[in-house]
Amino acid sequence: MNLIVAYIKNNYGIGHNNELLFYLKKDLDYFKRITKGSNQKQNVLIMGYNTWDSIPYRYKPLYGRINIVLTSKQLESKNNLHYFNNWDDIYNWLDKNKETYNEVFGIGGESIYNKLLEDGKVDKIYATEINYEKEKEISKYFPKFKEEYNFEEINCEEYFEKLDNENVKIENKVYEKIYYENNYLNLLKKLLNEGLEKDSRNSKTLSLFGEKLEFDLEKEFPLLTTKKVYWKGIVEELIWFLNARTDSKLLSNKGVKIWNGNSSREYLNSIGLNNYDEGDCGPIYGFQWRHFNAQYKGPDFNYHNWGIDQLQECINLIKNDPNSRRIIMSGWNPCQLKEMALPPCHVLYQWYVDKYDRLSVQMYQRSGDMFLGVPFNIASTALLTNLIAKITDKKLGKLSIVIGDAHIYEDHIEQVKQQLTRKSLYLPKLNIKCKKDNIEDYTMEDLELNNYIFHKPIKAKMIV
Repeated sequence: MNLIVAYIKNNYGIGHNNELLFYLKKDLDYFKRITKGSNQKQNVLIMGYNTWDSIPYRYKPLYGRINIVLTSKQLESKNNLHYFNNWDDIYNWLDKNKETYNEVFGIGGESIYNKLLEDGKVDKIYATEINYEKEKEISKYFPKFKEEYNFEEINCEEYFEKLDNENVKIENKVYEKIYYENNYLNLLKKLLNEGLEKDSRNSKTLSLFGEKLEFDLEKEFPLLTTKKVYWKGIVEELIWFLNARTDSKLLSNKGVKIWNGNSSREYLNSIGLNNYDEGDCGPIYGFQWRHFNAQYKGPDFNYHNWGIDQLQECINLIKNDPNSRRIIMSGWNPCQLKEMALPPCHVLYQWYVDKYDRLSVQMYQRSGDMFLGVPFNIASTALLTNLIAKITDKKLGKLSIVIGDAHIYEDHIEQVKQQLTRKSLYLPKLNIKCKKDNIEDYTMEDLELNNYIFHKPIKAKMIV
């Protein structure tokens, strides 16, 4: 969808008392040119009742376009004019009739713009920015989309127009939504097109080496939308790591069974860990984060003050020496690899605090299952960094992930192709409800994920 709007550049003001702030002839011509469809298919205009009411009678409905009006009034639709009482009916109509129209434009007012942006429907904004500096009564505003919704300018045309006996610069700008998820999707495409066939310990893959993904944690939380990602599993696994737990049954009892395959009796026997009880994963991720290289004595032993608490040392450096280049946590411990049910895939984290007090992270992942594992790893690293930022009073910066062996399993190729037919949606926002003294004290209930909209799940077998 698109939005088209005219606003005062320095304050986003668009109207007062259900009237536009200015009636600019060139802007009205621009509106008509942009929103007019082709001879084959018309465009759809969505507006609130006040916007509809402000259109001069002789121009209603706007010619050559399908007019949709959201109103609580009970009015009869006819020809190119449709009245709806709620958004669900509008979205259903658009879905059922998508073969009959070309593009969709939200044209106002304030609540229409806000709703379409909040619902993650907007890809492009046609903005007429008016460089007007005088005082003016304003009661309606356009959302601060550049700050809140991550749009970038792709085109600008300037001209001048007389306003209050002064030449005022008018800028017709076009903004496009930045979808950070496309970084991930583009890597999937690259693997399908350029990936080299490679045998691995558990399946054939399409593989590339040394790839990179980047996300902006300040703007969005990178929980991918082109398929539903298992949020509960991400949170509960990370909390399990933060508490240095190694018994997968603790996760399984919460309904999170992602470690069951790598800690089953059959699997443990197959890698020579016959002495482990079923569910014992050995000194994996969280153990190395909180008790690096401590002698492993099973999941029930009290490891207090054993080994090196790398995570706490990183937190202390972020608080007390944020310019340090040593804010590093490693999960790769060659001394204990043979004791682990699965050697770590995400092996190294480095945090960085910039002069604006923003906390960024770069994670190195030696092996990346791009379809099942990497979406999980992206969100988990983002969540970990959000939690660290919360308890250290830092702002959020960038998330970078460098992947050594980035691969698609042979058995996942059809699922990847299906995912690539889908369009990225707006990424959600994460709210951490409270600040705690210790990072391991956070629970699922302390986290609020807002506006997570997604496509349906795509099932695939985890390769163990």
